[in-house]
Amino acid sequence: MPNWKSLRNLDFPITKKHVYLDHAAGGVIARPVFLAAAKFWNETYQEGDFRWSAWLRRKEEARSAVARFINAEPEEVAFTPNTSEGMNLVADLFEGEGEVLASEMEFPASTVPWLHRKMPLRFLKASANQTLPSDFLRAIRSKTKIIVSSYVQYASGFRQDLAGLSKIARQNSCRFVVNASQALGAFPIDVKAMGIDALAANSYKWMLAGYGCGIVYVRKEILRAVPPRFAGWRSVNNPERYDNRRADIKSEASRYEYGGPAFANFFALQAACEYMTSIGKEAITRRILYLTDYLIGKLKKSAIPVLSPLEPSMRSGIVIAQVPNPGAAARRLFRGGIFVTPRGGGIRIAPHFYNNEKELDKFIQVLSSK
Repeated sequence: MPNWKSLRNLDFPITKKHVYLDHAAGGVIARPVFLAAAKFWNETYQEGDFRWSAWLRRKEEARSAVARFINAEPEEVAFTPNTSEGMNLVADLFEGEGEVLASEMEFPASTVPWLHRKMPLRFLKASANQTLPSDFLRAIRSKTKIIVSSYVQYASGFRQDLAGLSKIARQNSCRFVVNASQALGAFPIDVKAMGIDALAANSYKWMLAGYGCGIVYVRKEILRAVPPRFAGWRSVNNPERYDNRRADIKSEASRYEYGGPAFANFFALQAACEYMTSIGKEAITRRILYLTDYLIGKLKKSAIPVLSPLEPSMRSGIVIAQVPNPGAAARRLFRGGIFVTPRGGGIRIAPHFYNNEKELDKFIQVLSSK
């Protein structure tokens, strides 16, 4: 069992002043992540571009770390600035294939790229803040060729059964696309075992790696079959040749890293992957679910309704507490040094592994005060 108290005290100085329960909006940065990014900035501060070749090698080490984190192959992973760009790259690959099916609960990053391309997009109605694989199965028709789903829904905390939904997608010859922004870093992801064709996520929520980085995973068979719409000087097989008369585009996902790399962000995400792996991904998940279970118990004792699904298989790191005037409640909590977000018809609470019971008790106390 990891020493949660020790990790909290060593790696998260925010806990000395504030109660931070807003990881579904934007997470704090863990100390090893800060040090990894600072190391790069110090190198470029001291030596300019002198370490370019070393940075390129480290970028590939970072790619391998991300690939291991989701059980992909390095050639299937590209760095992006955020989830939205990753989803746009996926939409480019599948444009024109047919109808897209998604839950009405999706965050717009999952849907706007398809809408922008005028692809037919049909929404599933949610019941009790959930859309089950069986709901998708009933909704599939001959035109349906792409299923898009978040692993965890941002405004309800509903956690999708990705393996079950993937099986339905395969049985009906549909592509399976996942937005993992509200899960990566909180729940283990195995793109192979889960049968995912493409996935997009970011670094700044549950990964605790700060803004400016994301990832896109695309199964290598798809990458090799469909050329990219956009390309840059680093999209080619030998960019250091500086050949401006030929576009020898890579078949690997790194073709989407068009120009000068955001090295600091890549190294930060690598550090986050290695940090969470050293703690134990499954241990982190158990800790998050323990804290949300503790919180739900406290909310029930305070007669505060919980809008998130309560079934264990659908639970996540997000809990929505139904309160009158969520915006005013969030402002009152903020004045008390507690960070949450009004969302999903209530207050969204999203603790991570370094949070503790005392912080959740304080949240309940301030929320219940007049």
